[in-house]
Amino acid sequence: MDDDEQKPRDRMQSRKELARQMRRAAYERAKEFRATDPKQVAFKEAMKQRRRDANQVAKEQRKAATRAEKAAARENKSKARQPPSAADMAERDQRWAALRDEKATAREELIALRAQTATAREQLVAMRMLTAAALDREEAHPASPKQSTRHEQNAAERTARERRLLLKIVPASKLE
Repeated sequence: MDDDEQKPRDRMQSRKELARQMRRAAYERAKEFRATDPKQVAFKEAMKQRRRDANQVAKEQRKAATRAEKAAARENKSKARQPPSAADMAERDQRWAALRDEKATAREELIALRAQTATAREQLVAMRMLTAAALDREEAHPASPKQSTRHEQNAAERTARERRLLLKIVPASKLE
């Protein structure tokens, strides 16, 4: 029984093998035909020649492009070496003069702003000193609690608070 089941399987394998061998033989015949057929050989040779011609044309185009780039670079280099014209020099001098004038104006404005800042600082220090002196006078002669009204007490507290804030902002050495 095993032999009966084995025979169809062998036949299937042999059919597959036979089909494979037939395909291989057909491939070999076609290969031989392409190698020996004058028409196929001529076609193959024509394709090689076409490829060579296309490569030659591409190579010539690359060389022409390279030559054009080199020529343009030489032209730019020669232009760079030429001295500037009188008109170019005059224009450049005008631009430099305008830049120098702008720089001088900006410098003068900066100096004026610094002077204003210094003056404002001096005025602020003087005002703080006067305020501190006034606060010192008030502290030296405080009103008695009996004579003060509620309004005067609030003013005294506010003045003391302002003095403490002022001393935080301006060191005591600046106030003396």
